[in-house]
Amino acid sequence: MNTENIEEILRKIGSENVPDEAHKIAEEQSQKFTETLTPPRQRILWSSIMRSPVTKLAIAAVVIVAVLVGVHHFGGSLDGASVAWADVVKNVEQIRTSIYRSKTSIEGLSYVKGGALQETEGFVYYSADHGMRRDKYENGEKIVVEHWISTERAIVTINPQTKTYSRKFFTEEEFRNKYNKREWKEFIKHFMSFEYTELGRETINGVEVEGIEVTDPRVMLERGFESVVVCLWVDVETNLPVRIEMRGTAASGSIKCKQVVDVVELDGEVEASVFEPNIPGDYTLFAEAEINDKNEGIAVQGLHIFAEITGGRYPSSLAILTAVNELCKARTGKKVSKEEIEKGITIQSTCSFYAALDQADKDVAYYGDTVTAEDADSVLMRWKVLDDQYRVIFGDLTVENVSAERLAELEKEQLE
Repeated sequence: MNTENIEEILRKIGSENVPDEAHKIAEEQSQKFTETLTPPRQRILWSSIMRSPVTKLAIAAVVIVAVLVGVHHFGGSLDGASVAWADVVKNVEQIRTSIYRSKTSIEGLSYVKGGALQETEGFVYYSADHGMRRDKYENGEKIVVEHWISTERAIVTINPQTKTYSRKFFTEEEFRNKYNKREWKEFIKHFMSFEYTELGRETINGVEVEGIEVTDPRVMLERGFESVVVCLWVDVETNLPVRIEMRGTAASGSIKCKQVVDVVELDGEVEASVFEPNIPGDYTLFAEAEINDKNEGIAVQGLHIFAEITGGRYPSSLAILTAVNELCKARTGKKVSKEEIEKGITIQSTCSFYAALDQADKDVAYYGDTVTAEDADSVLMRWKVLDDQYRVIFGDLTVENVSAERLAELEKEQLE
């Protein structure tokens, strides 16, 4: 459509010669247009339009012409550039290497500066061939180096400040599950499987981007938080990620975390040596554990350990940050041993077990905020195993299957 055609439409719109169908379309489009405005502007514009049928049709003409020349929605750029969200996942799947930078602030963790604000920065290196490495800094000093080694199904964590290191081993399935959720491009695929809200346009680091937002807590790694808001910002020209932002809370809001992850480089050169753990000879092995987060027995063991340390209480929530924070509060002032670190890892496995059930939509529920070891017959945790059958962990940590009807009776009794 050329300029003369558009001008002809605008001249004719509102005249007596406009066909009835054109009037109808104009009415519908002008209504849709006003609905995209914020309420105050909507009221002002609509009252003006209602006083002038010609103006109303002229506004509708602009909407119709805009659609014809390629502007797909108000707020989009006139050149038509806009994120094709269906292409984002396809594009990130092609990435072979990446480097990104993170900035994190967290407060309310009793085992980190007594709950005071901690601010850290980090770099993450990814290679489709060699794995992943995370470096974490505080005040410019490196405090943690974490290597994810696919061939060994292991995570090696090095702590330069204490000159110690630890190893955690996983089943093949569990390692891949954890790795995929932490490696940024796999996380983006996971993120976009959730219902999201579009945020419109921004400019980040000089790049024009569009954003979407997810608020389902399951989007985060192993349900570390009880509530979250995660935003993904994508370059409108390349349909590639530019930034991920996260805000999360745990422990009924007393733990707060914010994180911003910026992409530094995609498909650049990253040396293989970056992914090989470099453990100095004077560092000592602090903890080593075999993790199976889908093992019901490990989950029960973690609950038993927690109750043993806290005098019969269970975590009020199985969000990892909440559980670990409550555990550390129970041990305030006591020196942490290698054995206790390994116990803590087992408790984290309980949280991961719960998160896996939640991700799989197994109708999982947990009542540790009200049930203690003294409530032997109360439902502590349950999840669906068949259409009419649930697996239940009771307050005394015995486990059995019950019918959906029996479960409803048990949970009703707990509420009375």
